[in-house]
Amino acid sequence: MGDPPRTDERPASAANAADALARDLDLGATELAPPPPPPPPLPAPAPAPRSASRRSTWLVGGLLALLAVTSTTAWLVLRSAPAVEEAQGEYEKRRARPEPSAKLPATPAPCAPGDLEECADRCRAGSGPSCSRLGEIFERGDRAARDDVRAVESYAKACERDDAKGCSRLGGLYLTGKGTRLDRVAGARVIRKACTLGYTFSCGWLAWKGEGEPKDLAKAERLFGQACEGDDVRACTWQGEMHESGEGLPAPDWAGARRMFQRGCDGGEQFSCWRLGQILMLRAPSSPAEVRDGEEKIRKACAADVEGACADVRAYGLAAAAP
Repeated sequence: MGDPPRTDERPASAANAADALARDLDLGATELAPPPPPPPPLPAPAPAPRSASRRSTWLVGGLLALLAVTSTTAWLVLRSAPAVEEAQGEYEKRRARPEPSAKLPATPAPCAPGDLEECADRCRAGSGPSCSRLGEIFERGDRAARDDVRAVESYAKACERDDAKGCSRLGGLYLTGKGTRLDRVAGARVIRKACTLGYTFSCGWLAWKGEGEPKDLAKAERLFGQACEGDDVRACTWQGEMHESGEGLPAPDWAGARRMFQRGCDGGEQFSCWRLGQILMLRAPSSPAEVRDGEEKIRKACAADVEGACADVRAYGLAAAAP
């Protein structure tokens, strides 16, 4: 028998296969080469300064906020344009309208003529016509003692409140010096105010006397007539004066003068009563009854301090009427 095969020897076919595999994998007689080293890392960028970073953030935020505000404003302007146009139109309308006068407190209605207490109360409350009627009570001595000073005070309050009749009455007292100083300039001024306020009698007086305008007797007679028809008894008196003298007329008109004086006297004007008394007493034809009536009217006018009437009482020996 032959010797057994050696165990440390490989078959030729196996050795050859191993050598071929080693050559293919380059794992043969040489060792595997280590992998190439990785490339060095890129240097990190240097961080920006902290203050520059904050400024950039604020700048960007501010630009964004400005953009938002601008956009919002533009949107609001476009949306409110119709409202702005409407408001502008309303403003122009208000400018075109006159400004309303300041609202004054309500004043009471005029008092009843001749009611002393009511006229005094309402005059104090601001009623110009009531002050004027109160002045008439004191000037005439109706339901109160005659008091020209208080009449002037009452008429002055009425005129301050643009009561035309009060201005006219006040002017008459300035012109005669009753209850105040004699002052023709002040008298003409307040009478002119009464005319401006539409008081026909005062306009007639200015035309008659030529105060502040050329004298125009025809115009004065016409205006006095209009005022007399409107129940301004003083106008009846002065129209009667013009008819008696013939001023503004082709000739004197005694019948017309008597009629106008009668109307003034019936309205409480003692000057008219005196002038009517003269006509009844001195102008023919007059009956004995008319003469006595004329004398009585002259005496009463004198008692009311009508100077011409008192002169007649002395001239004709007439006893003055008891107050």
